[in-house]
Amino acid sequence: MKRNTTFIIGLIIMPIACCCQTGKWTFSLDYGLQAHDKRLFDFPPKESVLERQPEAFGTHQFGIRLEKEVAQKGKLLLNVGAGLSTELSTFDRPFDYTYKKDDITKVLRWTNRYYQFLMQSSINGTYKLNGHFGLSLGVLSQLNFLTIANHTTSDESYSWWRFNLYSVEFNPGIEYTKSRMAFSLRYRAFQVKKIDRILFNDILDDPRREQTFETFNPFKMWLSIGYMF
Repeated sequence: MKRNTTFIIGLIIMPIACCCQTGKWTFSLDYGLQAHDKRLFDFPPKESVLERQPEAFGTHQFGIRLEKEVAQKGKLLLNVGAGLSTELSTFDRPFDYTYKKDDITKVLRWTNRYYQFLMQSSINGTYKLNGHFGLSLGVLSQLNFLTIANHTTSDESYSWWRFNLYSVEFNPGIEYTKSRMAFSLRYRAFQVKKIDRILFNDILDDPRREQTFETFNPFKMWLSIGYMF
């Protein structure tokens, strides 16, 4: 497990180090739309929770990213980059507000505004089909440094400084460039993600007590708009 963690953190650090090389820069605004993660395992009232929330989508991610072209050979391009992002989950679910806090009280609390503040690094390879269109495959690594849980019906808010691996995503897609503008649409085909014990814990009777990472992959699309300079 330590080897796996070291390898994944290496994926995060390597693109940042590569950015010192020469090449074209791209500044991007990113938006990700993801299906809810509705896993409640053996939480007793889960049927009623799911019935009152029939919508499929409601996890949103917003970010900014700076990429640099570090290699080109024929129609193949390689970019690396780094960025900041915020993920918001609006699925109303219970959470462990005592996680890593000196609080032994156990009152069931709910969140429908669950935020992850993330540092990102990316490696993106593109095959240019012609002057404007290209096929791409990106690897996006994310570290979460702050988690906030609150609810639309309450003034209470809980937060955790974490500095942990959040996920590594593999995102194939299509890109379109015109003049200095770049547009891309990507689909998350696979991810490795650290299990979030604030959400997945004994409250839900989560059976994965000895497991650290998972590959559960709800549907997710990325839309990016970039400016090249």
